[in-house]
Amino acid sequence: MVSALLRTWLLVAPFTVSAALVALVVMIPVTWAMRDIRPIYQVARWLVRAVLWVAGVRVETRGPDPWQALQPAVYLSNHVSNVDPPIVFLHVPRVAIMGKKVVFRTPLFGYALKMAEFISVDRRAPDSRRKAMEAGVDRLKRGLSLLIFP
Repeated sequence: MVSALLRTWLLVAPFTVSAALVALVVMIPVTWAMRDIRPIYQVARWLVRAVLWVAGVRVETRGPDPWQALQPAVYLSNHVSNVDPPIVFLHVPRVAIMGKKVVFRTPLFGYALKMAEFISVDRRAPDSRRKAMEAGVDRLKRGLSLLIFP
């Protein structure tokens, strides 16, 4: 238990923060200039894969490939731990994620989420939920899948 905690604070957290900052500082201007989200999306997937590897997380699935669905699709996932969102992000095709408003306020990261057409939801404002659902329907109509953690 202690070694896992030390690994997190001494290795995983500093690696995650530094790699994310470098990726965002480099990739936001590239994505903005190209007007294409795919480069930053691919870098984000590489970064998530690297962070999970450094953290010692291994993903195992059984049976038919659970990540393949007709496109566009709505993916719903539980959120038992903070590891769930990055694991699902790695395995589903390009998606727009609905997330809580506070995450979108994070400098650089929040801007990247908006560039990726992720959808902000203020759980305290009923009107925000309606707007988020309308934005979700719009993404689906344009062929982009949704990932929601209800």
